[in-house]
Formats: sequence, C-alpha cells, structure tokens
Amino acid sequence: MRQLAFLIFICFAFFQVTAFADVAGEITFASGEVRIGKSNGKSVDIGTKINEGEALETGADGHLHIKFIDGGILILRPSTTSVVENYSLNSADPSQSRMRIMVLHGTVRSITGAGAKAAPRQFRLNTPVAALGVRGTDFMVYTDQQTTRALVTSGGIVMALLGDTCSALGVGPCEGQRSTELFAGNSQLMLQVNAGGIKPEIINRHDPALQPDAPTKASPDSSGDSASKPTAQIYATSIESRAADAVVRGIESRLPETAEPSRIKWGRWEKLLEPNNTEEIGENWTRTAANAKFALFRENPSSFTMPHEGNVSFRLANQESFFFNASLNQSTPAIIENAKFSVDFAARTFATDFTMRAENLSTEIKAKGGLFPDGRFVSNVVSSNASVRGVLAGPGASQAGFLFHRPVTPNVTAYGATSWVR
Repeated sequence: MRQLAFLIFICFAFFQVTAFADVAGEITFASGEVRIGKSNGKSVDIGTKINEGEALETGADGHLHIKFIDGGILILRPSTTSVVENYSLNSADPSQSRMRIMVLHGTVRSITGAGAKAAPRQFRLNTPVAALGVRGTDFMVYTDQQTTRALVTSGGIVMALLGDTCSALGVGPCEGQRSTELFAGNSQLMLQVNAGGIKPEIINRHDPALQPDAPTKASPDSSGDSASKPTAQIYATSIESRAADAVVRGIESRLPETAEPSRIKWGRWEKLLEPNNTEEIGENWTRTAANAKFALFRENPSSFTMPHEGNVSFRLANQESFFFNASLNQSTPAIIENAKFSVDFAARTFATDFTMRAENLSTEIKAKGGLFPDGRFVSNVVSSNASVRGVLAGPGASQAGFLFHRPVTPNVTAYGATSWVR
C-alpha cells in the first residue's frame, strides 16, 4: 500500500513541479549512459541546465554530477534514478525556500549547499522507504523499493520511515519517535530502514555487502562455464566521482570544482583480456597491463608528460578488488584501506602499501619497483610481496593506475585494480 501511494505521489509531484519548472542547477560531469528528463538517451553536455521536476537516470556505466543553484552537489552513481522535485531559493526569507530530491533506486551522494545550510528545515531527500533531513551535511544514500541505507561523511542526518506521520510531500526532517539521527565521527556506523519497519536502526557497516555503493561483486572466473561471460566493468570517472568512491571507503578527499578527464580504465570483460582487442574500449586507448582477472588501459599518450624530479604522493581514487578462492570458484568483494602510492621521478621508482579486507579475509599489499620512460611501472620481486603492474597518465603524470595480485593461501588469491590522482 505504501509503494502504491508513493507511485501516486511521484506522478502528482512530477506534474506539479513541471508545470512551473525553474532551473535547479546544471550538469558538471556526465559519463557513460545518462538520461535527463526527456532527452531519450541523447548526449548530455557539461553546463546543461536541470529544471525542477526533471528525472535523472544513469545506466550501468553512468556517472552524473549536478551542481545546484546554491552550490549543493548531487552525484549519481551507476544504475540510479532520481528526480529533482523542488529546488527554489528565497534569500530574503530562507524559510520560504523549498529543496526536495527523490531517489527512486540506486546510490547518490548529496552535499548540501548554502541554501540548505541556511534553511535545513526546507531540505529533504526522499526514497521509496524513508525521508532524510540534514544538519549541514555530506552524506551517501543507497536505496531500492524495500531498503534504504545511509552513511555520513560530514554533519548529520535525520532518517524517518515514510508513513502517516512523515509525508513524502513534506520538506525538512521528520522528527519524533519513528526517526533516528546519525552524525559523522564514527565511520563504521550507518543508518538502515526497511519497508514495514518501525524506525531506522544504527548498524555497523563493517560488512562490505551492506555499504551504500559497495564494490560490485566480482564476475565469474573466465575459466568456468564457457557459456557465461564476465560482467562488463569499465571505469571512466571524473575526480569528483572518484572522490565519492574514496569517501565511501573511508578515505579523506576534497571535492574539486573542476574535473580532469580520467585517462585510466580497466575492465574484466573476457574480450578485454585478448591482446589486440580494442572493440570495447575505443581506438584512443592502449592496453598497458593485464593479469588473470583484469586488463588496464591508458588513453593514448599524446597528453602524457613525465616529470624529471620530485617525490610525489598520490591518493586512491577508485578500486575494484576481491579474494578469489580457486577451489570453490568463488569471489568475495573487498575494500582497500590505508592506501599509499608514491613515485620518485628522479630515481624512477615507485612504492605502494595498503590493506585489502573482505569479511574474514585480509592481506597487506606492499610493492616497490622501477619506472620506465613511457610511464609504465613494474614491481620488483625481491622488495615486493605482490605483483604490481601499472602506468602513469596525464600531463605531468597527474594520474596513475595499476593491477595487483597476491597469493594469500594455497587456494585464495587477492586480485585488484586501482586508479590514483595527485
């Protein structure tokens, strides 16, 4: 019954706001399959205006970033649908502002702008299950029709179950006995509420499977059933997208105003492991490294330049990793913590160190090695406990990416792909 009422509300709200639609913000980044309003899959450019009432949708490889008129930011991860129902500001009387965003399914990151900070009781993010109000906040939300989960990076949120005492037509936090607050400070905690529940609960998000925006489960090993092919997983995200990934994994990051195009991609498609294949990645990309699970590609190096001096530290921007049990033909998604990667351009060497963890499995990856003039780098077997192969990219070697693997037990191997930015 709640879902039917919610669908009726969607239709009503969409008609209501589109009748008098004003500009709510504009696109600052779009990648992969993205649809805006009635664009029907047409290309979406940076600077495209987003009106109140317009639907935002990303496909399996889509990333979309909206900057609102008050400086607030909404980042849509892949396979997400959202609607900017209202986003009108009244600087003379902030209490008359009205900011309401609906997330039908998927994962978003919301950073409140000046309008929401001035009038937090006029800001609301709804899902099919819950209403989320803010306390001047940077937060991440995952939702489907049954469950909503949220974690907080900065500030605090108030989550309440939608129902008789919390209408989807309202704005601001729904407070009372059926609401729960969560503030930043403990990165292990998150809020969760299920349809038909009593109130949101604070839970420990230690299990990667429970995280909003959890790493995608690894695809089946290509050595298994020949009839099944690994799932496509090409990452081409901006610094903003990768900063959002970093926040989810507990890494401090700062969201920049502009995005440098990603010059590193990796994939787990069966075809991508074929040495001469360019069909799925385009002619402007060159395969630079591969292992049993991943292939790594760099944009053709016309924009790449190598510094001749300096010791530079990079920060982790994106990763996909998992533990593969060969005896069970089973993969367990993982996260990366305490990530470090640096390059000594004068000595032409690199070093990396991080912990990879999933459920009851963990291992530390440590590697050092040499840097080639074309930007490729390879680990030294003597000074490394893992095999690492990667490449630098961009003007002044502003980006990096590498693949790694390490045997953990006789049956279990750690595999991963990472991208890094300065």
